[in-house]
Amino acid sequence: MEFLLWVVLIFLGIRVTFRLFGKQIMAFGMKKLVGRLQKQAEAQQRAYEAHFGAGDMQDHLYADNEVKVTAKKNHSKPDVGLDDFAQDVEFEEVNE
Repeated sequence: MEFLLWVVLIFLGIRVTFRLFGKQIMAFGMKKLVGRLQKQAEAQQRAYEAHFGAGDMQDHLYADNEVKVTAKKNHSKPDVGLDDFAQDVEFEEVNE
């Protein structure tokens, strides 16, 4: 019986504490969570930029003002023209 009384008192104590200070506790927890997620995102961004963002490892080929193609420098460099980007598609005419 004494154990049940302690369980009820602990439950009520936690409930009253969250009723009084719940908003502050949640705000503190959210600040910590956002800070941790932001640090992880920044670490991922730095790792990505260190691995893929190096400009000396990539060639940039431009077909026109809107199309940009990036290729690794260590591959053979074929001549890329505007015809390589377009492809003819054959189709059948449908008569009604």
